[in-house]
Amino acid sequence: MTIRVAGAALALAAAIVVASHPVAAAIEVAARPAVEDTPGFDVDSRVVSDVQKSLADFGLYDGPIDGRWNRDLERAVRQFQNWVGLPVDGRIGAELIERMKNRTQINGLLRRLDDTRHSDRETAREALLSRAETRHLVGDGQLRANPTRDAGPCFRDPTARCLLAEAAESAKAIHRDELRDWAFGEILVAQARAGLADDAVLTVRFIRDPRLIMVALRDIARGQAVAGNAAEALEAVAIIPDLEKQAEALADIATIQAKQDIDPRDTIDRLLIVLGSIG
Repeated sequence: MTIRVAGAALALAAAIVVASHPVAAAIEVAARPAVEDTPGFDVDSRVVSDVQKSLADFGLYDGPIDGRWNRDLERAVRQFQNWVGLPVDGRIGAELIERMKNRTQINGLLRRLDDTRHSDRETAREALLSRAETRHLVGDGQLRANPTRDAGPCFRDPTARCLLAEAAESAKAIHRDELRDWAFGEILVAQARAGLADDAVLTVRFIRDPRLIMVALRDIARGQAVAGNAAEALEAVAIIPDLEKQAEALADIATIQAKQDIDPRDTIDRLLIVLGSIG
């Protein structure tokens, strides 16, 4: 009799804990026999609803968000378990819920980063379009390599100009936007350092990402300074719409000038003015 009473008390206590803690309810995975069209374990409807919402956000579940177990939900749970490397049993448990929370946080962070990138791109694009000197650098998205071009003359009588032009033409065929933009950035730096500023500006027009166009303009100014063209370097800085990129370029130019035994005071004065505008 005492044992039966104690057992009943423990069962009642366990039921109270499970009812008051949804996660605890989710952990109780094998205490009761399976029933048709149920998950085979007790789980709080609020937990089921949360799981349904998360799986829907992940693109794995398109059923109702009603807190009720269904076959589509079980399939989605199994897909998620396989996705994240959990044992595939179709059950809702504490580890599954924890993995979902982590994945939801990661997805939220990625969405915020993507929104920030998009916002930054639009800001850079608007800044470039707002100035007559840089408006023409914003491309229309059409970029194709010329498959019929003849590189023979350049290879027979190579010069820095034609070799870099060939490199830029070849870079157009790169499929991934970010890699193609990176290649153009490297090419235009080489062009600027070779004293081919006009060619470098033409290469800038091939870059699709407006933010990288800003970086490219800064790099052209640096390259001009390395080539010993101080006046041209400062002119290149002046057309950069982004003040922070202007400041970066001016700081680098002043350092380059000092190494070249060129008086950097004019550049430093301009840098101080730009920093004052930023502050």
